[in-house]
Amino acid sequence: MQINKIILFASFLLGTAFALNAQTESGFAPSGEVQIHYKTYGTGRPVLIINGGPGMNSNGFEELAQKLSGQYRAILFDQRGTGQTRVPAINAEHITMAAMAADMEALRRHLGIESWVIIGHSFGGLLASYYTTLHPERVEALVYSSSGGLDLSFRQYIGESVNSKLSKKELADFQMWSQKIQQGDTSSHARLERAKALAPAYVYDKKFVPQLAIRLTQIVPVVNELVFNDLQKIGYDCKVALRSFVKPVLIIQGREDIIREETARVAQGVLPQAKVVLMDKCGHYGWLDRPDIYFGELLGFLEVVPLPLSLKDSTLFDFWVGDWELSWTNANGTPGKGTNLIEKILDGKVIRENFAADSGFKGTSISVFHAGTQSWRQAWADNQGGYFDFEAKLEGVNRVFQTKFRESNGKKVGARMVFRNVRPDGFTWDWEGSTDGGTSWNLQWRVEYKRR
Repeated sequence: MQINKIILFASFLLGTAFALNAQTESGFAPSGEVQIHYKTYGTGRPVLIINGGPGMNSNGFEELAQKLSGQYRAILFDQRGTGQTRVPAINAEHITMAAMAADMEALRRHLGIESWVIIGHSFGGLLASYYTTLHPERVEALVYSSSGGLDLSFRQYIGESVNSKLSKKELADFQMWSQKIQQGDTSSHARLERAKALAPAYVYDKKFVPQLAIRLTQIVPVVNELVFNDLQKIGYDCKVALRSFVKPVLIIQGREDIIREETARVAQGVLPQAKVVLMDKCGHYGWLDRPDIYFGELLGFLEVVPLPLSLKDSTLFDFWVGDWELSWTNANGTPGKGTNLIEKILDGKVIRENFAADSGFKGTSISVFHAGTQSWRQAWADNQGGYFDFEAKLEGVNRVFQTKFRESNGKKVGARMVFRNVRPDGFTWDWEGSTDGGTSWNLQWRVEYKRR
């Protein structure tokens, strides 16, 4: 392996930590033919921690999980091909970003979690972003901890950034031991000496170098290389997809980090609710160099992240109240427009909808939180003789009104409306149908709401 590749993968390793004993559960979650090893710490709101690397196990994050376990259910997992998560073969077929995101979703379902907060450190931030573009409704908030960002632009400077933080002797030693390893010396001594020369680039307080060096020896280089190859292959760039992610985001890193401030600022410009914290006298591992600031900001952020939605909340659909302009694309490709006036009536207990499309299609609905059953119901009728009864459901952060399923030509048919990407000035409304009892849903009509 070339020295520049060594710098690249080493620069995205996770920080070291001490093994602690706050673990409350461990096991394996099935993801296709792979069993994903995981550990959980504490109880409460679920917080998934994604370690860096790639090609590293999650053991180095036990201290972070321990710190969160007093108030949260902190979850660690070994990414495929690392730790106790084995794959049939470590090759380009089994080591991909898509497969790792699918592993995370399989873990979520296995643990019975509707949605979670995700902390992604270093490379873990890239994986967190990629997962969020695929499953935004499952993510309550994001924490980017010294993250590589939303695209691959960090690769243009990361080697220079690492080298600039090493002394001449450290850089010379790193190059010497890297050359020895390339020439066939794969001994643990050679790997440790190389790591000891490289570790100072990642921490401001050099007392952490010995323990970090040990962690740096645990990389699985082939996994690291396969992941970066896949990132390049898929053209990793989450900026467009994440512009509509309007939930809270914390971006935290050191001023002496190998990740430059420009990477954080790009992410801040994309994510509407992002806050950036830059820590003085701090490198790539905030919880080592500046635990006072790092944990203060992290815990403070988690405290104010809105709680998941509840079907027993009588204000669940209050966001819908208002005067709205609507736009959509018709089946023939022409633009469609309309309006929808949503207002509270009957002493504020009922929400009434008044929909009108420019085409002449009109309809009205009433939605009510039924005090007896503690559930939301809606009834819809329109000027084409259509009528639907709905009951509310939740899918992560998405509110849903869904019909009951009925048998039709041997199929279980149903329909639903899904309110997505809710924000103060608008949201996306999807009308979906299913012919298999809800196993899969097909988008039939997408309407964009904009507050007037």
